[in-house]
Amino acid sequence: GLSGNQLSGSIPPQLAKRALALLDLSRNQLSGSIPRELGNAMIMRLDLSSNRLSGPIPPELGWAGKLLALDLRNNELSGAIPPALGKLEKLAGLALSHNKLSGRIPPELANLKKLQKGNSDFRYNALWTDDSPLRDVLNATQAGGDWEATQTVAPTDVSVNPLAGDAIKVSWTPIRFQEFGGGYRVSFSTAIGGPYTLFGTTVDKKASALTVTGLAPGKTYYVVVQTMTHPHDFNRNTVISGYSKEVLATEKRQDYADWAARIAFVLPFVFRLF
Repeated sequence: GLSGNQLSGSIPPQLAKRALALLDLSRNQLSGSIPRELGNAMIMRLDLSSNRLSGPIPPELGWAGKLLALDLRNNELSGAIPPALGKLEKLAGLALSHNKLSGRIPPELANLKKLQKGNSDFRYNALWTDDSPLRDVLNATQAGGDWEATQTVAPTDVSVNPLAGDAIKVSWTPIRFQEFGGGYRVSFSTAIGGPYTLFGTTVDKKASALTVTGLAPGKTYYVVVQTMTHPHDFNRNTVISGYSKEVLATEKRQDYADWAARIAFVLPFVFRLF
């Protein structure tokens, strides 16, 4: 146990060679990635919380079959949760909150039947699930309230309304988690699947639309929206969701817009003649 010191630098992978029942390096200044070698260790409890660890969670941790508790809270971890964690059948506690993990929570985590009530934590990330059995497991074991209410997820019901000239109006349904600042990032591409160009970000997460301008008339665009949450007291990271469902937008041709403007200008004079 070396928690609560001023240890810095990376975690030595050689620690995996020791026969340790507990490895507690929490509340230090450790940085870099989590060594994948720890998946080969005989550790029963691994606590790396409250450091500066970054990068993805190594799927090799799913090989640590004796793990009873895994705590990676309050770091700078990113990417998706590896499905291999669902192999940790003895796991009684799993804490991944206060990071910037993103994407769909793997349904394999529903296999963690030994998770105890109040011993899991997924809050303050960019995670989501549409799997009912997994949601039941997470809700039954979550500590600290509704985990889904604190996720920076992509907005739903994204739609595009072409406007006159070189503009389109992009609309969506705002997400549940609207606290602590941030906004919706609207991007577009001329090819399916990107790469996308960021147009702009709304002033907050209560917004439901943004007008995109400067588009080429008659050209086809593919629009996506992300959600961003600024750092706050409960998470020091900037958290950005994955992309929303891609929406097709065809900008009106400029000549049509010009003709519409001309007709609108002439009509009053025509009516006066009659």
